[in-house]
Amino acid sequence: MEERNTQATSETPEACPLDNLRFGFRVWLGEIRLMCIGLGRSFEIRQLEKRLEQEQAHLGRHTAQHMLTEGEGPLEPSLDMIRSARQVQFLQDEIVRLREEQEQAAERAENAKRTTCCSGQHSA
Repeated sequence: MEERNTQATSETPEACPLDNLRFGFRVWLGEIRLMCIGLGRSFEIRQLEKRLEQEQAHLGRHTAQHMLTEGEGPLEPSLDMIRSARQVQFLQDEIVRLREEQEQAAERAENAKRTTCCSGQHSA
C-alpha cells in the first residue's frame, strides 16, 4: 500500500508544471484573442468613419445638385438625399454602438485585472 502512495505522489509533481503550463498558455491565448478583437473593433470603427465621410460628401453633392436644378427655396428632398441622410444616420449610430462596446470591453478587462490582482494579494 505504501508503494502505491509513493507512486501516486511522485506523479503529482510532474503533472503540476504541465498543468501550470497549460493554464498559462490558455491565459495567453485568451489575452491574444482579446487583443485581436480590440484591434478588429478599432479597424471596423476607422472603416465606418471613412464610409461616413464618403456618405456625408455624397449627401452634400446631392444637396448641391438638387439646389442647382430646383433652386434654393424650400423643396422636397430628392430620393438620393434621403438615402444618403439615412445612411449617414445609420453609420453614426453604428460608430457610437461600437465605441460603447469597446469601452465596455475595456472596463471588463480593467475589472478582471483588478480582481485578479487583488485576489492574488489576499492569498499570499
